[in-house]
Amino acid sequence: MESKNQNLLIKYACRSRPESLFKIITSVFNHAKDHEHIRLLISIDKDDTMIYNKVTLLRLKYLLKRFPISLYFGDHTDKVDSINRDIDRVKDWDLLLHITDFTPITRDRFDTIIKRSCSKRRVTLLPSANHINNKHHYIPVVGRHFYDHYTYVYNPLLNANFCLDELSLRASKDDALKVIDHPPVHLYLHPRFGYGAPDDLLISNSWSWREDLHIIENSRQ
Repeated sequence: MESKNQNLLIKYACRSRPESLFKIITSVFNHAKDHEHIRLLISIDKDDTMIYNKVTLLRLKYLLKRFPISLYFGDHTDKVDSINRDIDRVKDWDLLLHITDFTPITRDRFDTIIKRSCSKRRVTLLPSANHINNKHHYIPVVGRHFYDHYTYVYNPLLNANFCLDELSLRASKDDALKVIDHPPVHLYLHPRFGYGAPDDLLISNSWSWREDLHIIENSRQ
């Protein structure tokens, strides 16, 4: 049985959506039980003027004093790189939860749920509270042993699409995939689920759809 005092690292790469940034931070720390054993790792692109500006950075500076947050700035390449980068800067973690602008945490003591349900040896998929046609969105918790084997969360060959599909396939091949149906820990507030319209960032990520599809199809062979 895994220790309840495992350290949970929450990876969040934000770009072009400053209001989402602060809503996500608030959702994490309002619902976490044990701030001593979690850390929110935020990666921000230096060319992102919507976030990398004086006003937003001052707001972030205030939150850094209140909560266990590690904040790093880097050069933008693509979505997958933004998610994968900076993880190795944090040494002491056992489980890694990946969240996005569209996945605010909604479940109290979600960190306790994750520690009880997840293992350092596998990838665990957690369901959203909302769904379309009984299909939920899932966010992954990647165990430290699984991560260390590959040294990344999402396949660096991908640009922006099919990331969770590839991760799930890789974990399944390793007999290291677990999908749980309850309890949900987040909402999925994405245009795909009827929340607003695609913004410029979503549209630009979709340009690499065919290239990423080719990569995921090859990985299934």
